[in-house]
Amino acid sequence: MAIKRVFAEHTADKDLVARCVVKPYKGEGSTPKRAKRYTVLPNAALKKEWEKKTDPGDIPEPPCGDWGDMPDSVQYYEAQDGAARIMIVRAGQDEPMFDEKTVRLLPLTSP
Repeated sequence: MAIKRVFAEHTADKDLVARCVVKPYKGEGSTPKRAKRYTVLPNAALKKEWEKKTDPGDIPEPPCGDWGDMPDSVQYYEAQDGAARIMIVRAGQDEPMFDEKTVRLLPLTSP
């Protein structure tokens, strides 16, 4: 899957890459038609380790690094029907300065 490949290419810790899995994104709101959203989450063993290290009063570090799920902001990968690429949407913590529900990937065309 392209998302796992992109995640692996941007994550130096290969043990972390092996312990994180691509799952459907379950954020707030609806996903646009013809699009699928995903996130990278820790596997069960890594999640238990991460939860033991995490202080409930603090904003935790993301368990799968900067290219995985963000505990304190909106971040996900999106694949759209007919598009030759995927995108990572980093909308942040506050109201984004763009409407992430209307972003469209265009198909690649020959020059």
